[in-house]
Amino acid sequence: MSNYKVPQLSSFEWQQAVKDKDLSTPVGLTPAKGDRYIVKATGSGDWTGHNNAIATYNGATWDFVEAVEGLICYINDEDLVYIYTTSWIIWIGMCTYLKTFTNGDLSTGKLTVTHNLNSTYPIIVVYDNNEKEIIPDDITYQSVNALEIDLTSYGSLAGTWHARVFGSTPVEIKQTEIKDADGDTKVETEKNADEDKVRVTTAGVQRTLVDSDGLTLQSGASVNEFSTDGTMAGNSDDAVPTEKAVKTYVDLTRAKFFVLFADDGTISASNNVSGVVHNSTGNWTITFTTGFATSSWVGLVNSVRTDRILAVSTRNTGTCVVTCEDPASGLADAAYVYVVGFGA
Repeated sequence: MSNYKVPQLSSFEWQQAVKDKDLSTPVGLTPAKGDRYIVKATGSGDWTGHNNAIATYNGATWDFVEAVEGLICYINDEDLVYIYTTSWIIWIGMCTYLKTFTNGDLSTGKLTVTHNLNSTYPIIVVYDNNEKEIIPDDITYQSVNALEIDLTSYGSLAGTWHARVFGSTPVEIKQTEIKDADGDTKVETEKNADEDKVRVTTAGVQRTLVDSDGLTLQSGASVNEFSTDGTMAGNSDDAVPTEKAVKTYVDLTRAKFFVLFADDGTISASNNVSGVVHNSTGNWTITFTTGFATSSWVGLVNSVRTDRILAVSTRNTGTCVVTCEDPASGLADAAYVYVVGFGA
């Protein structure tokens, strides 16, 4: 693969690393020449008017690279890469590999780094033993997982140096919370050490908790299941039925058929009933629409005069036999009987 140098100038999108991005003033700092910071809004003191800019100390005053879309740099105190869009955000698509080395790791002034980032042209940042960023003499990309850094011109290296390689494969960002600017709306994954809980807070109030017991809202029972059981047989306080489960349950329990008839068998109202026959023994035989009712249906039988209903002797597929007092007994008043069935 080709060799070329990696220039790092203020006009390039990739910027030299900064020490911190959470300071809005240099007051209280004792910077060394070359120290770099991102100015947190709202900048004050010598940083006034330079919100989000990269401030570099030149030994006497501060120089600034104003933030424009596409600037990228590494934040030392966070060990993360940030990119500027309309604000500085973590560059999710970037992952890194850190190689710590000494002069003894060099071969004729060159360092081989095997990083396993599967990246054709990763970005390399090198720091000396004083944590100052330096520009290598040359970079040779040997493969998608290995490269060689030429440091020949630096002679014998003193102390421990670092080379960080930035690739473009997916990165795992290990953070315990995501929050807004004032910190009162956030998602926390580890509020307490190793608690294995996710908390969602808005406006300073915890609204939701997810743990091994399921989902707990601000008030009420914990929920650990979205149930597809259309019979609701579980009778549970910690399951929420799906739309289909609710429909199935309603279909099973709503009135599917009914009949209202008088002592003489005259039908006043009905649904899915094909006939009512009165037998000499005092039995009323109700026949439902063929193929509609099933053996699992349940029924409610009553009348305006409850003394007229003696028994419900049969509930099966397609029929129901209701035993009433025989009209021949002299009770031939207008006492109505109704049968309501619930089922599939």
